[in-house]
Amino acid sequence: MKKFIIKQTGKKGSGGAYTTLKNPNKELRKEIAEFSPELNYIETGWGQITKWIIESIEGKDVKCTSGRDVKYFTLKELEEFRVEELEKLRNKKYPAYKYFKECYGIISLFDDSDEYAHLRKLDLQNGMSLGGLVGMNTEINTMSVEGYDTFLEYDISVYNGLGFKYRKTGQMLNLHFDKNGDFINRDYNESLHEYTHEDISEEKIVDNFRRKLLKLPEEFEYFRGKYYTDKCCYIPYYTEGRGSYDNEIRIDFAKVKHNGTYQVSSGCSIYKKPKSTVKKTKEDLLNDVRELFKEHFKLTL
Repeated sequence: MKKFIIKQTGKKGSGGAYTTLKNPNKELRKEIAEFSPELNYIETGWGQITKWIIESIEGKDVKCTSGRDVKYFTLKELEEFRVEELEKLRNKKYPAYKYFKECYGIISLFDDSDEYAHLRKLDLQNGMSLGGLVGMNTEINTMSVEGYDTFLEYDISVYNGLGFKYRKTGQMLNLHFDKNGDFINRDYNESLHEYTHEDISEEKIVDNFRRKLLKLPEEFEYFRGKYYTDKCCYIPYYTEGRGSYDNEIRIDFAKVKHNGTYQVSSGCSIYKKPKSTVKKTKEDLLNDVRELFKEHFKLTL
């Protein structure tokens, strides 16, 4: 997304860090920039809003009425309200989340190293309401933090084994249009700088995981889901996180101890290789992991 960046403001990593992204849809950008509804009112209050109709401008004062009540505002207060109100009305008419996918498609972030791999795919689909909570407005929030349906994330870790995580969750962004018709993203919620303007296939990270599996030993002694060698015991399994968060397929590496038993780390279960094992190969272990991928992640390993 770097090629679309117009400017960045605020300190990186802070709540005030924002990035302006060029809107590639020239017609839409022009239409938004020309959006200027007449505002003959000022609103005050929080929760319970009072609408004041502008009656006249008298020097530096603005005379307004609300029913029988009369109130004076300064020209500065009027201008500040108009800037905020135009931003709100603009993004109510043109919700940024509705146009982001049209302009950029699904965007992706892929990191790859010897010990870590990470794929995030951001598919912006709709805005977040407050969910009908008692006393809360259920209207879609088009200005503040938005929720998006499909946020895919895959992780590979090598801490005490190999782990492949999968998440499909809602992601929080703060995204809106500025007065020029360009996208404004709050980087503190999710920085889009390193994302690429493409839908990277899950196969890329699955292949990364596959290559790591191929580095495992060729032969094992097998018993009840555990693959033993003289140095390590390999244990493939699936664990389910809360609400599909951090669902993981793992192969724990339980290293042999001085007494001949196997343990992943201190405090974990201790395994002892039984005498009645059967010979198995790396392909057998890979097949077990493939079945886990097929059953739980609907992916082909």
